[in-house]
Amino acid sequence: MTIRELDNGKNLNIQFTRFIAAWLVIFSHAYSLSIADDSVEPGKMFSGGQIYVGSISVIIFFLIGGYYISKSAERLKEAKSFFIARFKKLWPPLFAVTLVSIFMCGFISTYSLSGYYTDVQTYKYLLNACFVPVHNLPGVFENNIYESAVNGALWTMLVEAVCYIVCFIFYKVGLLSKKWFKITVIPAVLLAGAMIIFEERFAPYHVALRACLSFYIGMGIYVYRDKIKINKLAGFICLGLFILMVGIDQSDIGIYLFLPYGLLVLWYGMKQVGKTLGYLGNLSYGMYLVAFPVQQTITYFFGGSMNPYINLGLASLISIILGYIIYNLIEKRV
Repeated sequence: MTIRELDNGKNLNIQFTRFIAAWLVIFSHAYSLSIADDSVEPGKMFSGGQIYVGSISVIIFFLIGGYYISKSAERLKEAKSFFIARFKKLWPPLFAVTLVSIFMCGFISTYSLSGYYTDVQTYKYLLNACFVPVHNLPGVFENNIYESAVNGALWTMLVEAVCYIVCFIFYKVGLLSKKWFKITVIPAVLLAGAMIIFEERFAPYHVALRACLSFYIGMGIYVYRDKIKINKLAGFICLGLFILMVGIDQSDIGIYLFLPYGLLVLWYGMKQVGKTLGYLGNLSYGMYLVAFPVQQTITYFFGGSMNPYINLGLASLISIILGYIIYNLIEKRV
């Protein structure tokens, strides 16, 4: 069967994958934020330093996003409806987390409250709510082993917003059709090839561009959803080849060529998880937004460094609870 035939609008496997991906970001960051030694992060160890477990999570988020945002563009059709829908999804939780972070961090800053709230850097942090990454607040986490980044994960928000805009442009100019999408494949392949061959030159932009290419692949899956058939054997072979590529220092090849189809088989070719596990996917966005500052705060209260697995356990629990609150008080109501 094809993806179009299997897509019933609410795939619980994809929902649960989003939750797992959000948790794996916490898992990955536990090493850098607790001991400032990401060389022991399992993904980096296995891949010879090429990729983190958290990086795979970001790729999964963008791959899913490319598919569903393409569907949204075709369904909503008009720019006003499309961007209002995307704004309502992304902005309210982001604004709430940004505002609460500013307020709460004032109590753990090395600055006095008056000094903290009169410092221009405090208000620059509000730019995060405009999808402009600003990582520091005055006097906050300065003695942490990872130093002072409050929410380093928010860089993806700007990249995601840009992908949404590009996706809608694709739709409006007709590139989200089988007839015309194929003309974009060669430039995408050339970019991916250049990133692999000239890795050092692309290093400052590599992570962001890889996320964009993953989003693009998700768009392609949507465009050709009635042509892509699900075959379990082929899917598991692709997952095996992805792991092999990572193991032989060719992670980008594995990400672009093999991981997407392997995930499609897990999502559409396997039995759907139960509604309870699927529901957890609703918490993923809130978890992602809060996890980094939660982990930094836990490390702060443990004296600036700590056992990464204790950080992981505490941060997982708190982030899930906060993700539940954000979903039910903000996302669900918008």
